[in-house]
Amino acid sequence: MEAYQQLVNRALRQAENNPAFLASTVDAQVLTPLTCRAVLDELIQNYFIKLGARQMNITVSTASIQERINLMKQGYPTEKDFLADLVAEGTSVKDLTVGIRDQLLITEITQQLLARISVSNADIERFFSQHPDMIENRDKKQVSQIVVDSRKFAEEIIARIKGGEAFGQLAMDLSIDAETNASGGDLGYLDIKTFPAPIYKKIRGLKSGDTSKPIEMDGEFYIIKIGETLAMTPDKREAVRDYLLKAKQQNIFEKWLDDQKAKGNIVFHPSLQKYYHAPSSAVEAPGEKTGD
Repeated sequence: MEAYQQLVNRALRQAENNPAFLASTVDAQVLTPLTCRAVLDELIQNYFIKLGARQMNITVSTASIQERINLMKQGYPTEKDFLADLVAEGTSVKDLTVGIRDQLLITEITQQLLARISVSNADIERFFSQHPDMIENRDKKQVSQIVVDSRKFAEEIIARIKGGEAFGQLAMDLSIDAETNASGGDLGYLDIKTFPAPIYKKIRGLKSGDTSKPIEMDGEFYIIKIGETLAMTPDKREAVRDYLLKAKQQNIFEKWLDDQKAKGNIVFHPSLQKYYHAPSSAVEAPGEKTGD
């Protein structure tokens, strides 16, 4: 594989100045069609990296590149050993500098892409609807009540609610239930199946935002309002937010590059088209032969 990469690197350096070089070397069987395609892929990627960096106003300083090279040199006894290793790998300080520059550009592009990512409440709700098995307390709903001592009075209160008056304020002013009237009739999040049968039968079909008709139980009349469903506790919602954020971040640079390629107008030198567009089954891998 090292020898193959050296071959790609050498071809890449020459192809940057002379695209027709690739076709001639493939015809001469110096490069396989697969190597030619690998070099073309790298050329295309490098172009879009540089273009994207310009559009995002990203630059890489010489000092940053030199800092990386100095770190690499620390792994060698002497600079002579470092340079000898580069030669053995079929590369040079110039090639290394270009490679480090491109890698730093990729890092900066990725950081800018990551900064643009966000997860909205709508994203979280969509996740809930697609994964109902992951939602805790999905049977619990926020419930409020108003309790009065006559059906007629209950019906008058319902008419006022329909007329636009706030349920909570009416509960505070008119409900005779001492435990809940101060809080606007709020009972908290409850599984409505736990309500006494006379009430459950009347409210089981209600949706969020609905208010019941008067319900008689033990000589009193209840008006029940169903609020939002308790989908997840706040900490679990944040866990879902983190999960979705990481999912959006995954392979973000590769997705961006694919998008740039799809939008770009890539035109191949006529001598290279047959190698890049050849079906993969017709492309010979390094060290392999096709046919008998």
